[in-house]
Amino acid sequence: MIIAKNGREAIKILESSKKEFDLVILDMNMPRMSGDITFKIIKERYPQLKVVVCSGYAAASLDHDKFMELIDGFIQKPFEIDDYAQTVRRVLDMKKDT
Repeated sequence: MIIAKNGREAIKILESSKKEFDLVILDMNMPRMSGDITFKIIKERYPQLKVVVCSGYAAASLDHDKFMELIDGFIQKPFEIDDYAQTVRRVLDMKKDT
């Protein structure tokens, strides 16, 4: 697991890492670059990378520009660890688009 302090750092990690990532978990409220902007950049550059979004906002309030249809998973905060684990497992088990 690698933790980024903000969206810009997350993008830099993805760009510079020699490792392949299976999943990115983003918070919608991050310093220096919001979760939705970070998500858009990740999907442009790494379309096969799975992304789960965490937020204290209700899913309906985030669904601008069909955002909720584009992400692979959503975790509503506050969450129980079991719900978090189930969401991560479900997303990791999803087949990649070909």
